[in-house]
Amino acid sequence: MRMKELPNVEKLPEDKGSKDYFSLISGYPEEKIAFVKESLRNGELPIVISDTSAPSINVLEIGPGGGKSLAILKKEVEEYENKSTPVRLFGIDYVSNLVSAQNSDLTVKGKAQELPFKNESMSVINASAVLHEVNSYSSYGKGFRSVDKTLEEISRVLTPGGIFAYRDVFAPLEGINRPEQFQYKSPAWIGFIKNFTPYFLSHGRQLYQEQAGKIILKQEGKTIGWQKIDLNKNLEINAPLGLFQEIQRHYLTFRDYLLKIRKQEIGVEIIKDQWMDEVVGIKKLTVNIDSKNLENQQIIEKIEKIIQEGNKDIRELEKKHTYQIKDSIIFDQLFDVRIKEVFKRMEQNDEKTRKIFDQWLKREGSEHYFYYNIPEMIIETAELSKKQSDGKYILLPRSMKDIKFISRNYYQYYLNKTLDNSLPEGKQLIKFWKLTPKEAQESLNNLKQSEFISEDMIKRVKILLSK
Repeated sequence: MRMKELPNVEKLPEDKGSKDYFSLISGYPEEKIAFVKESLRNGELPIVISDTSAPSINVLEIGPGGGKSLAILKKEVEEYENKSTPVRLFGIDYVSNLVSAQNSDLTVKGKAQELPFKNESMSVINASAVLHEVNSYSSYGKGFRSVDKTLEEISRVLTPGGIFAYRDVFAPLEGINRPEQFQYKSPAWIGFIKNFTPYFLSHGRQLYQEQAGKIILKQEGKTIGWQKIDLNKNLEINAPLGLFQEIQRHYLTFRDYLLKIRKQEIGVEIIKDQWMDEVVGIKKLTVNIDSKNLENQQIIEKIEKIIQEGNKDIRELEKKHTYQIKDSIIFDQLFDVRIKEVFKRMEQNDEKTRKIFDQWLKREGSEHYFYYNIPEMIIETAELSKKQSDGKYILLPRSMKDIKFISRNYYQYYLNKTLDNSLPEGKQLIKFWKLTPKEAQESLNNLKQSEFISEDMIKRVKILLSK
């Protein structure tokens, strides 16, 4: 195990390296490295032959963070049957982290856009929920240049026949710039929009700044400014689709932040959760509500009223103000009432509440989750990899199985019940192979039946291969 420091690393929000942050993003570790495990078990990873070291299968994790995925990979490697070919694990991250270092042969602090590894030195490169971070905090020019530079580096470092395992937040297939009109009725969401969106537009990357003047807000038919938004009136917004997707994703992260990181101050805690219907997204929850926190009185009163009305989906347990709720939507919409109180208190200049929100805003408020959707990601990766390799290779999925959408059913259930204009919530996963143009042409025919592949994408890749 070695830790190597590299100079000139982009600066992330300070909280991004905290234990609280790593605990908040540590979910789904198996999903994050699913393609890597699959490829290792199926014997799909090519052996890298080097002048300076013995032949090996080299695995690179970009953005290992707290190290959970690397820990799983390390265990997988230890169980790897082909002992004649060693597997070496590497990691690179903005944030130095001892856990990641302990689970790899070499962990480097550095940029994804400037990978400190030799050409064609990696058998597989895994990047899970990383490219949106690169897009948000890097200074590599306008638009998605930071993402593109990372894809070029991945193409350079990946050995022929190697695999790039990509996973990130699902982006709308319609494209992030399509004009849309959404309406919001929930006071919690309206309060969030009022306090989050102006900061996001002014502090984030320049993706929506040029369109900021085209964003129109209306309440009761009158055009208003951000600070004139009334939490108790329905809000109509005309804006690019990507901005609505950003609002939705950030609202969910703020809810999780309150429930997991700020539960003591908020006075609401989910003690236990289990699936009732995983397909639909319904969970059974055991929650405790601190009655000493005055802002929680409204929730307690609503719960007691529901119980008195004979609703069997909720009951109070032996410990006072601890409830078992069989349908999670009951709690989720009640918690929105609590979030409304957060923004109400902020409007009353409550310093404690403002500090809670501002700490979250400083960490997450400038993050752009959305850049390329699945077909755009495939096209851009194909074009950049062909250019980087001078036409010798192209990164492309081989079959429909290499493209996946994994829905976050719990969130989606809540969104569908709460918003008139809910958007898909989940992850997009693509398994790219470093192929010759001939191999890529054969693979392209296997992709036509995928629900995520457009005719335009197929056409553009065909043109790329014909050049």
